[in-house]
Amino acid sequence: MVFGHGVWNDVFNYETEPTGHTIDSIRDEYENCLIQHWLAYERLRDLNYSDNEANDIMSEWSDPDCPEDPIYGCTDPEANNYNPDATMEAIYYECRYDGCTDRDATNYDPRATDDDGSCIFPVLGCTDPTANNYNEAAEEDDDSCTYTTYGCTDSTANNYDVGADEDDGSCTYDAGTIPGCMDETANNYNAEATTDNGTCTYDVVGCMDETACNYDEDANVDSEECKYGDECGALDGLEDWHLIAGAILLVVLLK
Repeated sequence: MVFGHGVWNDVFNYETEPTGHTIDSIRDEYENCLIQHWLAYERLRDLNYSDNEANDIMSEWSDPDCPEDPIYGCTDPEANNYNPDATMEAIYYECRYDGCTDRDATNYDPRATDDDGSCIFPVLGCTDPTANNYNEAAEEDDDSCTYTTYGCTDSTANNYDVGADEDDGSCTYDAGTIPGCMDETANNYNAEATTDNGTCTYDVVGCMDETACNYDEDANVDSEECKYGDECGALDGLEDWHLIAGAILLVVLLK
């Protein structure tokens, strides 16, 4: 094999190709000059030569078995950069293809080099119908399912279940024990209770309209005093009080 350019020393200055074949064995095994061209061209790209630089170097190929210089380019008609005049198969990454390049997408295309925005992603969510947060639209489970654990939630009961998050009425008590709310100010005060079971409830009066500026998320009795729009003064919010307090502190510091 005769080389007409000094760069060939860089191309073939090692003992074996990535395939494990020596240069001589490659020539003995493959008589087709296009294959030899391809090997040299691939090696040039591995050495970070650009397409144009590789083509210029390959144009000086002077192997007598290859009477005509091949035209390098993408020979795949489906590629964006298909070259109908090309006679040499370009190495894989030279051809450009539109498609989805995101490996997490359901329609990932391993051949695609240019993302065309067509990627489709599965809807993640809980796919267990028995879970509290079951999502019927979910296509792929994301391990987010939550479940209700039923049991006795009264810490004073004999069979209190620390892992239970919803009481199922199964609590048992010692004879003579009457569980209940022992706070006389509570709505559900039980005068006969002998042990407080933490069930006391209280009235929290406030605005229960979430759209109002004075909405109280803790309220369970509506005060019917919700405020809207112009009724919401500049001081009708905790953030406003924080701003004013900060301004006052700044004035004091500056003095």
